Parts: sequence; structure tokens; C-alpha cells
Amino acid sequence: MKNGYEKKLLCLQKSFLFAGLPDSFLLQFLQTDGWQVKKFPKGTEIPGNHFLMLVLQGKVLAYQGAEQTILRLFQKWDCLGAASLYAEQSFGLLRIVAASHCEILFIPAETVTDLRRTHWQINENYIAFLCERVAFLNQKISGFTAGSAQNKLLLYARNLREQKQDKLTDNVSRLAQSLDVSRASLYRAIHALEKQGILYQKEKDIYIKEGDF
Repeated sequence: MKNGYEKKLLCLQKSFLFAGLPDSFLLQFLQTDGWQVKKFPKGTEIPGNHFLMLVLQGKVLAYQGAEQTILRLFQKWDCLGAASLYAEQSFGLLRIVAASHCEILFIPAETVTDLRRTHWQINENYIAFLCERVAFLNQKISGFTAGSAQNKLLLYARNLREQKQDKLTDNVSRLAQSLDVSRASLYRAIHALEKQGILYQKEKDIYIKEGDF
């Protein structure tokens, strides 16, 4: 394929926004000026306000809140920034940081808007994504109102698993604060889920085992 579009085309094919669209359309889009690619060394903060970002290479971490709790790990082919694409201000001190050397394809909000206006499939894909995010956030809210520390921890672990993460935490105190439970209650919940074969410890870190739960 000419012009070095192979990796970018594959990334668009895997993106929710362009699902169901033919390669001819994606190649036509890549020949416009509606996107740009930037590279970031490890540890660099990535400015992403009003951009849809597709990870072409490397890993990206999203941090949130004053405590800078890890919200999510994004890897190759993942997409971020869609839910806050049109937000006037950032959500809860959200920071996006390169966890390794990474390469990201940026699509500005204006381009996404034009695509949604002119292509019904793209608009439908975007609405479907937002509906899925609402369902995901409702599940997160359920986690904070789940009652017992064990239920909260179980829902939190499920959310991480859905995001393809296997590390639960390396700081129990911080996790207890995030789940709004006492450290003692959280330790009991961790031990209970270890007995059920859901969690396991490796040195000071706690991980989620593979499999359904």
C-alpha cells in the first residue's frame, strides 16, 4: 500500500467510529488533512482536548482526580477522547500520559462533526459508543453504591477486566479511598476474593486471575 497508510488504515478499521465503512472510504479519508499523527516519549503528558485519539503504537495511561488514580490503560488500536470530545472543560483533573514511547493519530472534533453530518453510519457509530459508555458508567456507579466492600471490589475488578487490565492495585490505601471503604474492610474483601480464585498477590501487587467471575 502506498504512502505508508497500512498502519493507519488498520487502526481506522478497528475504531468504533469507522465500523462498517469500506476501505475505499477510509483511504479517501487518509488522503485529507482531517487528521495528524504525533509521537510522544515515555512520561510525556499528551494534550488531547477536543480530539479523538487512536493509539497506533505504545501504551497510554489516563489518570483522574487529585490523587491521580489510574483510570484506564490504553494500548495499540485503542481509542480515547470520544466521550469528552465536545466537553468545554476537562473532567476531574484528567491527565493522559504516555506509558511508553507511543504514536497517536489525532482527529479533531470539527472533523468528527463533519463526518457525522455527512455519513449516517459514522453518526450511528458515535451514538452507539456513547450509549455503551453510559451503560459502563452506570455499572461504575453501581460499584460505589454496592454496599459491602466485597461487592464494590468485585465490580471494580470486573471493570478492570473489561478494560483488559489484570493488575488490581499496588496501593491498598489508595484503592480503599477510591472505593470509599476502610482499609480493614478492603483487606477482608481481598482475602475473600483470593479464596474464590478471583484475585492473587504477587509481592506487594494484587492481580486479577483470568476467567469469568
